[in-house]
Amino acid sequence: MTKNKCFILCIPFLLICATAGAERLVDELLADYDKVETVSCEVRRTTEIDGRKVRALSRVQYARPDRINVHSRAPIKRRHVADGERLYYYVEGDPKGFSRPIDQLDRDWLISLRQVPGSPMNHLLEIGKAQEDELPATTEFPVRRGYATDKPYIVLSLDADGRLAQVEYFETAALDKRVLICRYEDFSEPLPGVWIPKLHKSEFSMHGVSKDDSVQFVNMIFNETVAANIFNAELYFKGVEFVDDFEQIYK
Repeated sequence: MTKNKCFILCIPFLLICATAGAERLVDELLADYDKVETVSCEVRRTTEIDGRKVRALSRVQYARPDRINVHSRAPIKRRHVADGERLYYYVEGDPKGFSRPIDQLDRDWLISLRQVPGSPMNHLLEIGKAQEDELPATTEFPVRRGYATDKPYIVLSLDADGRLAQVEYFETAALDKRVLICRYEDFSEPLPGVWIPKLHKSEFSMHGVSKDDSVQFVNMIFNETVAANIFNAELYFKGVEFVDDFEQIYK
């Protein structure tokens, strides 16, 4: 076999190897957040719907794997705790609470549980295994990728420093009707290569309904030891009866 023939035959193999080795942007971003083991912070959210503003305040403590304690103090007092095996959720004054093993939780609950506080991981987890499309760069965002999920078409945009600075949801891959835009600002780098935006701004609009959110993450502490009893549900829900279906809470 001549050298030229050998080279030609090798080209398809090389192309296959290059394709197999190419990692999706969404996977690279998720891998960066794997460096975060624990987070403690406060969350201040302002939501505006049709000109009416609602402010919420929460304290969050998070630890891998699948442990979290979220205490919301306003406007409604509620708490949800996951101990690595089971999640508990209770709104103060309700007749019952909600609880279910983690491996039986709905997808939205799992995303909320596994999102590193302050990160935009909820969007990355929602993308799942969707195919990645390379999109044209813009002056503001030199790297853009699109993903066709079961419902929205999700676009990730990185700024000049390689930080996920914007996420958009469109009805289709045509990008002609946007329903959600999330902008991320005030970045910190608590761990090498881990960018945490301490200010999240989002605008949602669909079927005549619009909602604006502004979320601030303050007093953030990363990868310091969190006491194990923080995730012990028995300490917070004395006398509360739990059911595994939200519809059963008020029955």
